[in-house]
Parts: sequence; C-alpha cells; structure tokens
Amino acid sequence: MITVLSAAVAILAVVVTLNLLLTFSLIRRWRTTSGPVDPAAYRPSAGALVRPFRATTLDGAPFSEADLRHGRHTLVFLLPNCGGCTSLVEEVRSAVVPGLVIVISGAGTDPAVQEILAELPETTRVVLSPLGDAASEGFQVSTYPTVLEVADGTIVRVRASLLPAAHLVDAA
Repeated sequence: MITVLSAAVAILAVVVTLNLLLTFSLIRRWRTTSGPVDPAAYRPSAGALVRPFRATTLDGAPFSEADLRHGRHTLVFLLPNCGGCTSLVEEVRSAVVPGLVIVISGAGTDPAVQEILAELPETTRVVLSPLGDAASEGFQVSTYPTVLEVADGTIVRVRASLLPAAHLVDAA
C-alpha cells in the first residue's frame, strides 16, 4: 500500500510541476504579445477621406460630408460622463475655433448631454449622434474625446484636445 501511495505522490508531483511550467510559459507569452493599449488605434487616421454620413444639427440644419469638402473644420467628438470630455468642453468654451462642430454621442433627453449642451456657447454647431450612428461611424471614432481637423474633405489632424500639446497624428 505504501508503494502505491508513494507512486501516486511522485506522479502527482510531476503533473503539478508540468502544470506550473505550462502556466508560466503562457504568462510569458501573454506579456510579450499584449502591450499597452494605444488610444490612437481607436481614432481615425490622418490623411483619410471623410466617409459619407448624414446628420442633423440641433437647430435642424442638415449636416453631411458635403459640408466638410471645402475649407477647414474642427470636429469635436464627446461622450457624456467622460472625464476627458469635460475638460475639452471647458477648452471649447474658451477657444475660438473656426468651423467648429461638436458631435455628442448621446440622446438629447439624457441629463449628461443636457449638462454638456448648457456649457457650450449658444452659437456652437452641435450634432447629437447616438453611439453607432452614421456620424460617429462615418469618422470611425471609438474613443473619446477625439478632435479631428478636416481640410477639404480630408482628415489632416487627429488629437485628444484642442490644445496643440495634445497632438496625436498629422497627415504626411
């Protein structure tokens, strides 16, 4: 009986050791293959053309990619209850940006959206676009806040802020 027990303990020790080796090799592989998440990977690329989309501003005016084909425009994509978006709203209040359009991902009945709207200057062009709507999908925005500078229908700069220090990507 003692020999059977000794053999079982020896086999169990080998199995546990192999299991530990396998676990450590998996951990090492995960560390080398997964790096830090880059927010720029979830923003559109500088140099990309604006995709077709249709939206309506809060004052009822149509807004589409055709409005961005001529001149320079700055689009600011905001998400309610987003910490970075709150500081960006403060930047929008104090900055003078020609061709500024604010795209808020949310419904007009949402209290958080209403808070953002109350903070914006009355003359600001605002588009409400639920997540996954044509306006945000047309620009491939999936991280917030995102600031896009568009010139003649092409995205020329992608940033996370209106401030120059927050610059992420320029078109070559």
